[in-house]
Amino acid sequence: MLLHLLRFGDGYTIILRVAGPDPDLRPVMEFIERELPGSTLKEKHRNMLQYQLPSSLTSLARIFSLLSKNKEALSIEDYSVSQTTLDQVSKFTESSDCTHDCACG
Repeated sequence: MLLHLLRFGDGYTIILRVAGPDPDLRPVMEFIERELPGSTLKEKHRNMLQYQLPSSLTSLARIFSLLSKNKEALSIEDYSVSQTTLDQVSKFTESSDCTHDCACG
């Protein structure tokens, strides 16, 4: 089980907040899909996107570089990048086990 957790915990969580009262998230989503292939969209709200990305696919420095260079063009108000925590791994595995009929989380 620990090996299973380490495999899922080895990565980054990227949270992006897009500026504006009712922002179009599509350009940011297309950018992330194009520039960070292998990233997985975990949450999407009115102006916020959360992705998970295995650390084996890119470096922390590359993620920050991409986001800082494209922040203005994509109307990204702010962003954070962190290592995936065991709490996030737990929530991920719980949601992976859920069916559509159960209340997750």
